[in-house]
Amino acid sequence: MKQTALLTALMGASFMAQGAVTMNPQPDPENPGGYVLLRSEVQAAEAAKKNDPMYDVWAKALETLPNDVVNGIDEAWRPTRTT
Repeated sequence: MKQTALLTALMGASFMAQGAVTMNPQPDPENPGGYVLLRSEVQAAEAAKKNDPMYDVWAKALETLPNDVVNGIDEAWRPTRTT
């Protein structure tokens, strides 16, 4: 029983650690209401997210297509008018 609880705790901690990227936003002195982040913090957050296997799935699903492809889809699905 103890081994199962320990294994569960370790696996949970490893998943949480992957998503726990520390970022320290600072007020932007040149933009009231804005914030500044260190480039290294943003890059570390990006790297942590890219390590997740679901990143590739979502990146493919949210892929941006060229306008001519999108317009072609729109044309294909546009209902024809009969007047």
